[in-house]
Amino acid sequence: MSLSELPVETAGNDVASERARAVDAFLAQARGLLAAGPGEGHARLQPVADALIALGRRADLFPAAHFPIDAERPAQVYRLAEDADGGFALYLSAGLAGKAQPPHDHTTWAIIAGVEGNERNVLYRREKTTDPARDDLVQTRVVDVAAGSAVVLTPTDVHTIELVDGLDGRHLHFYGRALERLEHRVVFEGTAGGSYRRFGPPRNIRHPAIAPAALKAALSDGEEIALLDVRETGVFVRSHILLAASAPLWRLELLIDRLVPRRDTRIVLTDADESLAHQAAGKLVRLGWRNVSVLAGGTAGWAAAGYELFSGSNVPSKAFGEVIEHRKHTPWISVDELHQRVERGDDIVVVDSRTPEEFADFSLPFAHSLPGAELVYRIHEFAPRPETLVVVNCAGRTRSIVGAQTLIDAGIPNPVVSLKDGTMAWLLAGRTLSHGRSAPLPEPEAA
Repeated sequence: MSLSELPVETAGNDVASERARAVDAFLAQARGLLAAGPGEGHARLQPVADALIALGRRADLFPAAHFPIDAERPAQVYRLAEDADGGFALYLSAGLAGKAQPPHDHTTWAIIAGVEGNERNVLYRREKTTDPARDDLVQTRVVDVAAGSAVVLTPTDVHTIELVDGLDGRHLHFYGRALERLEHRVVFEGTAGGSYRRFGPPRNIRHPAIAPAALKAALSDGEEIALLDVRETGVFVRSHILLAASAPLWRLELLIDRLVPRRDTRIVLTDADESLAHQAAGKLVRLGWRNVSVLAGGTAGWAAAGYELFSGSNVPSKAFGEVIEHRKHTPWISVDELHQRVERGDDIVVVDSRTPEEFADFSLPFAHSLPGAELVYRIHEFAPRPETLVVVNCAGRTRSIVGAQTLIDAGIPNPVVSLKDGTMAWLLAGRTLSHGRSAPLPEPEAA
């Protein structure tokens, strides 16, 4: 599949979404090329290198702001794609001018293509010596990798890299195996060879960043976006971005299909300070969600940029309920007045707009279970007389307000009120709740 063949309607028009589409198209093309025959030699890998060069030419997809480096982090590897089994893996390596790596191998094939800057690769042949702990290195060639060029490395090649010409660099690195799976690669003490030791993966592989201001704009650009906070729910409740959903890191694999069912959805992960979000991003990328970014600086960075944080749970829906009550003047009844009117036998029906499962956990002793989405359709079954007062209840107040106003706006003939502060107020007033009540709903009438 070429870049032009990928349907543009599958994701947003932002840079991260375009990059995800381009990466997926490259991977599909690479898989097709590598499936054509066996071997890991230069001839077989060169067509893949040409495809990677084409991807690298799209420098607009790899802006420096998404792959930050600075004096504290002069070199950084960013994960763009990785197979769940540790197979193909694509990274962007970013570094300040002069960044260098000593001679090392990969134990798998590797292809490096330029995006910006010049990465000088010096390649060596490894030769055994009489000392099993020391090998010689013989230089074979030098390849400068800039935009429009690439170098192909076989599993036995050893190379050094250095960003030259006084320029910072961004380069695409495509491997036949994920870096964290290359446990047998080695690094040498110098360019002549000598002693060598195991060469571990980068300590902290990161993922593309999104600045607070860019996230603020993305949340209101009208396109689909999933903002997930990967901290523990209790921490999330104390302070979070308004439209974020709680998706704790330890449960992320269990939650993600429900929270973000489409793999091409733009996802932004956040935490307090980026200490958890990159680990979460790695999980999602391996599971097939390619369009994943991490909020730079986490919620601390968001607050430092002057944006507001909120406490509590379900804040947007609660705020929506308050707006409804304020603008519509939704009538309400207190728990004390409800108790008095029920005691004297007034014509009242109380419907609980929560889910049946929540209703079974606890409810007012005389309430009926009637989930909010079905209130308008079923209310006649519970209040057939237009004189009956309908009281809509929930655990707190939001669904009471929304449910009551929904019935009022639907034009039912009954007087309708919400129960102020719901079952919480009933319990705080010293009254008891019922537990374990099951109230299957009847089939709705044809009308």
